[in-house]
Amino acid sequence: MTLPTLFARIGVAALSAACLAPVLHAQSPAPGYHDGRALRAAFDNLARQHPRLVSVSTVGTSAGGRPLTLVRLGSASDEERPALLIIANAHGPHVVGSEVALRVTERLAAAYASDTTVRSALERSAIYLLPRANPDAAEAMFTRPLMESIRNQERVDDDHDGAFEEDGPEDLDGDGVIAMMRVEDPAGDWLADSADARLMRKGDRSKGDRGRFRMFTEGRDNDGDEKWNEDPAGGVNVGDNFSYDYPDFGEASGPHTMSAAETRAIGQVMVDHPGIAAIYVLGPEDNLIKAWEGKALPTEGTRPGTSAGGPLRAILKDDEPWMAEVARRFRDITGIKAGAEVPAWGGDPLSWAYFHVGRWAFGSSVWSASTSTDEVDEKNDEVDGVPVEKADSTKADSARAGGRAGRGGGGDDKKKDPLEAQRKAIKWLDRYAPESVIAWHAIDHPDFPGQVVELGGFRPYALTNPPAAMLDTIAAGQAEFVKELVSLLPAVSIRKVRVEALGSGLFRIRAEIANDGYLPSSTEVGIRLRMPRPVRVQLAVPDGATIVGGRRQDLLEPLPGSGAGVEHTWLVRGSAGSRVTLTAQSPVTGSATQTITLR
Repeated sequence: MTLPTLFARIGVAALSAACLAPVLHAQSPAPGYHDGRALRAAFDNLARQHPRLVSVSTVGTSAGGRPLTLVRLGSASDEERPALLIIANAHGPHVVGSEVALRVTERLAAAYASDTTVRSALERSAIYLLPRANPDAAEAMFTRPLMESIRNQERVDDDHDGAFEEDGPEDLDGDGVIAMMRVEDPAGDWLADSADARLMRKGDRSKGDRGRFRMFTEGRDNDGDEKWNEDPAGGVNVGDNFSYDYPDFGEASGPHTMSAAETRAIGQVMVDHPGIAAIYVLGPEDNLIKAWEGKALPTEGTRPGTSAGGPLRAILKDDEPWMAEVARRFRDITGIKAGAEVPAWGGDPLSWAYFHVGRWAFGSSVWSASTSTDEVDEKNDEVDGVPVEKADSTKADSARAGGRAGRGGGGDDKKKDPLEAQRKAIKWLDRYAPESVIAWHAIDHPDFPGQVVELGGFRPYALTNPPAAMLDTIAAGQAEFVKELVSLLPAVSIRKVRVEALGSGLFRIRAEIANDGYLPSSTEVGIRLRMPRPVRVQLAVPDGATIVGGRRQDLLEPLPGSGAGVEHTWLVRGSAGSRVTLTAQSPVTGSATQTITLR
């Protein structure tokens, strides 16, 4: 979606920098966004307005004592129905995910009475939401000094010196913001970009780059060990603490997988609600702009995904077309065609949902400043009409001077401008939120006497969280996609029931057990994991009748989607006119029951 299209949708003819800057940078650090208490109050208010549709509970407590809220949206309270789980804001700075989760709930609850599609979906299925999976880290957006945080408030001795949280960032210039800090040093690895000196790129000495700066977050060396800000406040990044390909010894990934109270609470939600058939993650891990790809597994030797073969490094091939189709529908519905660079797999909730829980798993980054620009004119070496520095053999990949650093996933591409995403972001911010880019300015730093020390870079949260004026429009597209995704969940049905009298009180019963939903009842990796639970088919007969052929109870292989079915046959001896009951049920497909008369 181009920027003019977006602003046209929200009814803004010309959104100038002068009118948008106050929205972003009023006295509150995050005007238009909900802190933890306000977010819970908003959901509680929805539950009061729609008591038969919305319920709110607490399923855990963060390391900092904040509640982990679970919201249920659905017209029935029983668990025997397929469900979608939305996990938002596990990555602490991605507070926009919480705002989208709230607005999606508001829109669907309000539409229930008049929108037959919404009503049908919420009567057949349920939506669970964890709107703020990392509440401690998210709260940093609402405090001063403003600093992005990925950590909960568990106390950790990061530098293993026996002291806790003694060397964290500090606001040295008193502007209320923790910025990036560059220290002039010929031994440094960083260079100012030649096209835009506000941007920094990491040099490669093997290709002739001579470094000029060392880069830190704003602060002092409080413990005198010549390392800066290596022991900040807080402990575990919930978004890196899940079990699939857990990043051992990663920054704030925790002492072991699922160590954080918040992560364990999310895992418990899956145990307590076995009907969850699909998971939608709002965070930096995105597989809807570019769908995950499967790879054919070897036919000989040890299979990947086994203890001997190591973990899977790609989704299973048979799951690929289903996920690709959902991604296509997402792009069509939301109009979102591009996304920010996706971090590598490992420890995140999206890959955990697929590889370790066996569910259909989809993720959206929702918005980023780097993808809100207009079209890129590569032919003229321009981004929205602005010339860009093209990468060549003397340039190396860079890391962002601000924002979240991914654990890889980009790879070298000499034909691609290594600062392309930053250029797009800075152009958008210059036009619509200029205070989000902090110009480099010198300060006197007691740790570096006689050296040039400057503060600057992207303002915290600016690259990930849009201005509040855009939230409703963004959420409108997301709500339409969630409505679509719920309608795609598997749904078991019984059809083509036939009874044939064979004589001497013997009857043959045939019935087709089908999946009327779009998505199969299990992913291929779920088949390997043996979860979720398969569809159980049960034939109950009255006293005096017996099943002489076929099983009284059977567990089916996973049912393909889009109406596929499998026929079952039974031989029953009983009296003409008596009735038997056929039931097909699984938590992720719901249940179907049919009474059959022997005749």
